[in-house]
Amino acid sequence: FSWKAITGAKAYQLEIATNESFDPDYMLPSLPEQLTTTSYKPADMSVGVPYYWHVQAKDAAGNWSDWSYIRAVTVQASLPAAPLLASPAAGAYLNDKTPELSWNAVPYGATYQIQVSRTAAFPAPLVQEHTGPELAYTASTLDADGLYYWRVRARNATGGYGPWSAVRSFT
Repeated sequence: FSWKAITGAKAYQLEIATNESFDPDYMLPSLPEQLTTTSYKPADMSVGVPYYWHVQAKDAAGNWSDWSYIRAVTVQASLPAAPLLASPAAGAYLNDKTPELSWNAVPYGATYQIQVSRTAAFPAPLVQEHTGPELAYTASTLDADGLYYWRVRARNATGGYGPWSAVRSFT
C-alpha cells in the first residue's frame, strides 16, 4: 500500500479492512498506529479476499486530515505453471473416438481448461472445456477420424490463468 506524501504531514494512519465501513471486527490486525513513511506492506493478508483501505495525514500540531478516498484491492493467488501432458503420448494412434486426455497437477492449479482442435493454432477449438480439479477429460465430441491437437492450462483459485501446456497431437 502506498500513497503520495502530503506537504506538512508528520505521520499517517492507514486502515485496511474487509468491508467498506471499516468496522473494528473486519479490520486487518497488527497495523501500526502511525506511520512516518508513505507505504506499508502487511504480512497477514489472505488470497482472494477483497480489502478496502484509506489513509489520513497528521500535521505537526497533531491535527488529522480527512480520510482519503477508499480504495479496494484483492490479493491474487500465484499463477500456476503450464501442466505436463500425460496421455495419450505425442503422435499416438488411437482406435477410440472418445479418448481420455490426462495431465499432471500443477501448484496453484485449482481448475483446468482443455482445448482440442484440428489445427495446432487452435483458431476455433472443437472442445473448450473447464474440467474443475480433475486431471483428465474424455473427449466425447470427436466425430471423425483424423489428426487432433490438444492442450491444457491451469487456473488458480482467484481466476488467473497460467500458460498453456505444450501442444500434443493424436490420430
